[in-house]
Amino acid sequence: MYRQVNIEIEDRNFQKILWRDNPSSPIKTYRLCTVTYGTASDSYLATRVLKQLAIDERSNLPKASEVLLRNCYVDDVLFGADTLEEAEKLIPELQELLCSGGFKLHKWCSNEKSVLERAIKTENSKNSCEIIDAKSIKILGLE
Repeated sequence: MYRQVNIEIEDRNFQKILWRDNPSSPIKTYRLCTVTYGTASDSYLATRVLKQLAIDERSNLPKASEVLLRNCYVDDVLFGADTLEEAEKLIPELQELLCSGGFKLHKWCSNEKSVLERAIKTENSKNSCEIIDAKSIKILGLE
C-alpha cells in the first residue's frame, strides 16, 4: 500500500538512497517517489491519504466513503451490510473509490459466497483477486 502513495515532487530530495554494488563502484543516488515502508511517517501518510480520498469523494460515493472513513485499519478495510444486496452493491463502489486514488482491493473474505462472486466479477479485481475461504482471518496480523 505504501508504494502506491506518491511523494510531492518538491519533497523527493529528502528521500534519497545512496547505493553502490561494491566498495569500488561509484555511489549512485536514487530519489524515492513513494512512501517508504519503515519510515517514521509511513503509516500516518498512508492512512491520511485514504481518509482524504474518502472526504474528497464523499459526494460521488457516499456509502463507500463512509466505509473507508469508519472501517479502515492501516491497509485493511472491514465492513458489513444489513443485506446481501447492500453488500454486493457496496463492493464496486468501494473499488471505484479506491481506484480513483490509485489503490486496488485484492483480498476478499466473506461468509457469503455470492458476495465473493461479486468481488471476482468486478473489473478492478479480475487480474489480482485473492479469495480467502476461512472460518477466521488475520487483520493487522492478529487472528
